[in-house]
Amino acid sequence: MPEFWHKSQQRGRETVAFWRQYHPSLTVRGTTPDAHAADIARLEPLAQALAAARTHVKTMKQAELAAFARLRLLNLAVPLLIAGRFDAGHPVRSALPLIYALVPRSDVLNLRRARRLIAVWRQANAALATRKPGDAIMRDDVGVTEFAQLVRAYPQTLSATAGAVTAFRQARTQLRQQHRRVDDLNKRAYGKFTAETLRDKVKLAALRAAITREKTSGSRRRRSRQPLAVAADSSHNPA
Repeated sequence: MPEFWHKSQQRGRETVAFWRQYHPSLTVRGTTPDAHAADIARLEPLAQALAAARTHVKTMKQAELAAFARLRLLNLAVPLLIAGRFDAGHPVRSALPLIYALVPRSDVLNLRRARRLIAVWRQANAALATRKPGDAIMRDDVGVTEFAQLVRAYPQTLSATAGAVTAFRQARTQLRQQHRRVDDLNKRAYGKFTAETLRDKVKLAALRAAITREKTSGSRRRRSRQPLAVAADSSHNPA
């Protein structure tokens, strides 16, 4: 499906071609055909930058979701492992309800529960080491040190995603602004060309054949329908 700027790009190229052939010295709002061609040429690089920014956002979001899911899994699984290693009434076991009270359904809650879990996890490892040196709680080859690193890194992951979204929005704004600039001058140029060629039927016919115009609605076409001879001597068709 064509991008929203493709029609303006095509019409702009047609406009520049007609402009250079029939009115090379004419300016439209101080703009020359070469300057308009340069504006049109900027559309594609801006569109490519937007596509790259969109891909980057998707990549960063996928990384963020994966990090969230990993933290959440460990947040849910490790307290159960700790509970299975200690009898009811043990200080480590008694600390678990404070962790269970937080459901990790959001970034804030996931991090808050993880920070509580780190303290209890370390307490559990210390207690286990008194029974058997080196014994410690692990889940999927992740220990408390690695888990703490994941927790510290997650806000940076969120920040990176936010930065990617900001860059995407900026790229989108730049493309939209450039598109509006090109589209506006296309229409202004068409109006000026029409005014300049209104008494020259050959040039007027060439103009209408050379530049793709926007389609008018059926009601507008019915209201504006009139004999060709009258139309040629009155106001031009809408650009």
